[in-house]
Amino acid sequence: MKVKSSILKIFFSIMVLTGVWGTYSNFSAHAQTTIQQNNRAIVLEWSQKHNVSDEFAVQNSLSLISPNYIPGSRQAYYPRTNIPCKPGDILITNQTSSSGLTGHSAIVLDIQGDVAEIKGLGYHPQFTSQSDFWSTNKYKVMVKRYPNATDRQNAANWATNWVNNHPSEKYKIYSIWITNPSYGTYCSKIVWDAFYFGNNHKVILNYSMGSSYYYDICAPYDLSGDSSMTTMVNFMK
Repeated sequence: MKVKSSILKIFFSIMVLTGVWGTYSNFSAHAQTTIQQNNRAIVLEWSQKHNVSDEFAVQNSLSLISPNYIPGSRQAYYPRTNIPCKPGDILITNQTSSSGLTGHSAIVLDIQGDVAEIKGLGYHPQFTSQSDFWSTNKYKVMVKRYPNATDRQNAANWATNWVNNHPSEKYKIYSIWITNPSYGTYCSKIVWDAFYFGNNHKVILNYSMGSSYYYDICAPYDLSGDSSMTTMVNFMK
């Protein structure tokens, strides 16, 4: 044992003298710095793409790097499927909000599957990572996709900017046609408004009034009433 110990001491002494040990000990720190720089680059790219100037707000409100992030690949897929996430996809769940509104909905913002949503009474508009949204809603989610990719991207951009500019908006159910911040908003209204206002009033999602109990109220399930949209994923069955 003494011989082995002496050999190890000599080995480490050689490493220190030749500078090899310094290189080895700095490798982990260098790798960590590289990862941080790559993540920062992604944040900056996302900020520029969505015209968001406040990088700090972006980093602290949106999980750009998901737990399943694969370096070199930014395209995420919906859980348990091979369906890629697309900006402007509409997510509908069967979770009932605290206000009693049947179901919940959100709009996908990017190919990582991050969404814009407001969870219910007592909450404010927020960005949520794909993993958090799906796990919170117990994977009982339907994904609807509007046919025009440009319109979908415009809707995603509008939702991104709107949430960034209205982080204190209160949850309140009222007409989908009004975007006055003092009136508040709700989950499916954010989605509907994103397509309507994000495309200069040219895209009007046709929604069924079946579960809406006030005029011009678009409930989450109502969003699935547009026959032009395709159901990409449906785990609510």
